Amino acid sequence: MPGIVGIVNDREGRQLLESMLDSVKYENRYLTDSYVGPLFAIGRTHPGILNPEVQPIFNEDRSLGIFMDGEVYDYDEQKRSLELKGHKLKVGNDADFCLHLYEEYGEDFVKNLNGSFIIVIFDTENRKMIAANDRFRLRPFYYAENGERCLFASEAKAILEDKSFKKEICHEAVANFFAFEMILNDKTFLEGIKTLPPASIVTWSNGKWSIKKYWDLDFKEDRNQSKEYYVENLVRVFQEDVKRRMKGNHRIGVNLSGGLDSRAIVAMMRKYNNPIHTFTYGVKKGDEARIAEKVAEKLGTTHRFFELKQDFLADDAKLGVRLTDGMSNCRHFQWIGLLNQMAEDVDIIFHGLGMDIFLGGWTDISNVRIHRKILKAHDDAVLTSLIYQKLRKEGVKEMDSLFSDSYYKRIRDMPIQSLKKALKEVKAKHPGNKADYIIWKNWTRTSTSPARRSYVEDRVPGYDNDFVDLILRIPPELRFQHRIYY
Repeated sequence: MPGIVGIVNDREGRQLLESMLDSVKYENRYLTDSYVGPLFAIGRTHPGILNPEVQPIFNEDRSLGIFMDGEVYDYDEQKRSLELKGHKLKVGNDADFCLHLYEEYGEDFVKNLNGSFIIVIFDTENRKMIAANDRFRLRPFYYAENGERCLFASEAKAILEDKSFKKEICHEAVANFFAFEMILNDKTFLEGIKTLPPASIVTWSNGKWSIKKYWDLDFKEDRNQSKEYYVENLVRVFQEDVKRRMKGNHRIGVNLSGGLDSRAIVAMMRKYNNPIHTFTYGVKKGDEARIAEKVAEKLGTTHRFFELKQDFLADDAKLGVRLTDGMSNCRHFQWIGLLNQMAEDVDIIFHGLGMDIFLGGWTDISNVRIHRKILKAHDDAVLTSLIYQKLRKEGVKEMDSLFSDSYYKRIRDMPIQSLKKALKEVKAKHPGNKADYIIWKNWTRTSTSPARRSYVEDRVPGYDNDFVDLILRIPPELRFQHRIYY
């Protein structure tokens, strides 16, 4: 996916920066911005849809500069407050606002930002740089140290443009991926390259990296409210989430499946009278195609159906791995080869990523049984075993036949050890909340959203601050098994 790349503490960084930018520039139509100074070399490649103005944007005295990938919502009141305090937002876009917010509040600037973003701010006077992501890690950010040089990028492969970087496989990440279909914690497939956790700020200062969280999933279940109360408020808040994402004069579309998430999004979007394109892929005359066609006809969208060919994986697997940095199972690549056609019609795709996970998780019968046991788990040992069973259902079942005997023996116990480590960081008390914390925190890394952004931008109403804050109040016995979702 396009995004931000950079180097810190490298006086000859221009050539490497250009190589890093080229590695994530998949289309000739992408725009490229860059800055090369005595300490920082940073660049952005992007399709020119969100915040297309040239970056970096500087503050009044040019002591601070910002690169931003993504967007934030609903900040008009904060913007006016900054202007009353004397800030002059000359560009006036999201990045300009975030820069002046940082200038006013320091690293606390990011705490209440609502959106999908990576923000990189460099301070030339204090020889400091910070990078921050959104609460849910909707956009990946990788970083590494190589001697005195530090590198960061929206794709891990860009870091490998530094030919002196020693490439070593992270066996724990390999074990996690094949066992769980996700890599836990901050690991990647390569030792030395880490991913920024959700809701985090990484700071480079005095030659060192440091990381701190600015927000966390804080479950505050309110059992005094009824199921009906939560249903009504989820609908109300979700409507507001969709509305705030309708900003701008972009051509918009929705990945419309037969599921509830995308149908709800389209229905709520229709209230704003914007032209809407919908896209469905699948087997001709299949249930998804049939349901989506009826929904599109009822709601008056411009609808396109793409028939899924039997050989889609043979055609698109290599591209899918490249666009997702290898973080997604190729069984999710059904639409990878269709993105260029969708980009002919729209600039931004809405989709329902995460809503079913937030409000019940996977619902086949064996998972329902595991959910019931999780809610009653009396200690962490039992809970760890149950979460392990749940996650293993998503991975490769016969791992012992996939690897050599010696390698399987080496990695066999790594997934459960990774899970135990992840659980130690969870502050929630209820076993249901602990289980959801692990899945919610790590699941976005498996998303194919980065692939979408290689062609169009995307907006995900389910990953909204207000919506998730409300979900965190719902008792787990109501969240689990889709008792509210359906």
